[in-house]
Order: sequence, then C-alpha cells, then structure tokens
Amino acid sequence: GLTADDRHVYLGTYQETVTALEVQNGKIAWQVIIPGEVMSVSEPSNDTLIVRTNDNKLLALDINTGNVNWQSSHSTPALTLRGASRPVVFENRVYVGYDDGKLSAYNIENGYLVWEVRIMAPFGRSDIDRLIDIDGHIVVSDNFVYAVSYQGNLAAVDIKTGRIVWSRELSSYTGLAVDDVQIYVADDEGGVWAFDKNSGASVWKQEDLMRRQPSRPTVVGTNIVVCDYEGYLHWINTLDGSFVGRNKIGNQLQSPLESKFNRLYTYDKDSKFTVFESDFN
Repeated sequence: GLTADDRHVYLGTYQETVTALEVQNGKIAWQVIIPGEVMSVSEPSNDTLIVRTNDNKLLALDINTGNVNWQSSHSTPALTLRGASRPVVFENRVYVGYDDGKLSAYNIENGYLVWEVRIMAPFGRSDIDRLIDIDGHIVVSDNFVYAVSYQGNLAAVDIKTGRIVWSRELSSYTGLAVDDVQIYVADDEGGVWAFDKNSGASVWKQEDLMRRQPSRPTVVGTNIVVCDYEGYLHWINTLDGSFVGRNKIGNQLQSPLESKFNRLYTYDKDSKFTVFESDFN
C-alpha cells in the first residue's frame, strides 16, 4: 500500500508497519505497528487513513499522529486469493470488498457498520470452487459503488442503502475502472470489457489479450490502458474497444497503473518509473 497527500507519503509494509514520510524531505513523521501484514491503504480523507491487513482487519489511523481511532474485523474464508482491495473513502463512509464476496460500508468517524451486501454467494464442493474474493479495485461514482468478484458478479450498489441495483455474471481479480458512462473490467481469462454504468449491459469486449493477464484498466483521456505480464502497455479506445497503441517499457509491470492529470504513471519490478502523456507518446 502506498498513497499520499500534500503533506505525507503513507507506506504500508509486509513487516506490519505503516509509515508517514514528510513530502518535502522524506523524513519519518510517524510510524506505527499494525496487528497484521498490511495489504492495502486508502487515500487519506477526513484526516483519516484506512489500513487493511491480510486477516481482514480494518484500522482507521489519524494522519497527523498515526494513532488508531477505531478498528474492525471481518471473517476470513478457509481459502482466499492472495491480495486485498483498497478501501475507498467517499464523504463520511468507507467502502470495502472482502474475501467472502461481501461489500461493506462503515462510518469513517467511528467504524460502525452502515450496511453490508453480498455481491456473490459461494457455491461448489471444493474450497477452490468457492473462491469469490473481491480483491480488485472498487469504485464509487454517481451514488453507486461498483465492485466485481472472482468467480462471481459485477454489481452496482446504491451507496445510501446497500441495495444491488443491477448485477451480471463476471469473474475478475483485478477490479475495475469507470468514466462518465462506462465501466471497464479485465476478466480472469484476459478479456477486456466495457459495460454501461446504468444498466450493466455489455458495450464491447476486446479478446486479443486473452491469457496475457491484463491488469485493471486505467482511464487516461479517451482511452483505457492495461498492462500485461510481459511488460507491455495496451491503449484501448473507450468507444469501440479497438487498439490505439502499444508500448513495451521493460520487465513485468507492477499494477495498478495510476492516472493523474491526463498522464499515466507506471513502474516495473526493477523499479523503472515511466510517465506517458494521454496520446501514449
């Protein structure tokens, strides 16, 4: 987990620590020990940083001191995928997708559970068949939470009530991205999809990246970008799913990709950092 604001860079580690570094000089502002391996860290909001551990603990840290304001825990299935979706803070709530296929909303001030809904129920005889983790990126947009589970569903959930507005069968472990009109998802076989935000209807599917393990799509201008296991970036037009360009930037990329100010930021396993303009030059 790595995130930042205008004062600090916040770093979660496998060594069960969260550290805040001063943006201006890199000095440690504070460091706290967390009861578990840190799997993901939210964007800071309301003076709070939400940290998720490998055993599904959720902790709210004060961004000024590192003090734990509240802590919550969630049950963990016998077998899960390696990974954990990043908690998403929107207004006064925290939204989290869990390994048992549930999507939960918490009050950011006190950690009280506001609502919880199951995106997918486990089924099948073996533990592998019953994997339904929400490990990928979830998104809050236009009063809905969009989430997708492995061997499960893509769903739009009302942020106020927790009611599922629509859902459709889809399996993904990387999560999704949205723009003003569409949702973009890479499924577990390598197909890249676009769906209508309002209805969940399929708009297009790009199948030329099958078995290349594309990452979660990232919206950059009028394109989406995915990286694959060989270190290629693939730029795809959001209107029809056609390829716009392709870049080879080195070794295996570390995803998710990040898009800020109409630019794309990437880094690979050798810590090579690259910035692309929206026209992929």
